[in-house]
Amino acid sequence: DINDQMLHIRDDSSIEAKKQYLDSIRELTSKYFTGFDKISIQVVFETFGENDTSSARQLASIYHSLTQEYVNLAVPSDWIELHRQLIIYYKNSEAVYEAMANYLTDPIKGYVALEVIESVLAHGARVQELIALHAQEVGILP
Repeated sequence: DINDQMLHIRDDSSIEAKKQYLDSIRELTSKYFTGFDKISIQVVFETFGENDTSSARQLASIYHSLTQEYVNLAVPSDWIELHRQLIIYYKNSEAVYEAMANYLTDPIKGYVALEVIESVLAHGARVQELIALHAQEVGILP
């Protein structure tokens, strides 16, 4: 669970602080996903269909790094719930792809990962919707 003591909460909730937060999200996502162009179904197929766990391992590493970055990212005080949901999504994604990457040595965890990946992806879609709503709030999106 992610509690407020783990987070870097800014007292500043100005539109400028919120835009800076959204810019940081964009920059971090770009930084870690640059060069990785596979969608989840491709990673699942490679992992379970071709016994190639390299993409799952890479995604687990990306999500691990993003989780660490987000825990240390300053968030405007009235956007804590969005921030918390992002971190939860990244932690869950890391766990799923890590289990997929290790399915040859732990097939039960790999199977569970395959069972829950759809739910994790749905959570990711909801988080993207929240980001879009917050971007509209500060005038970044129409």
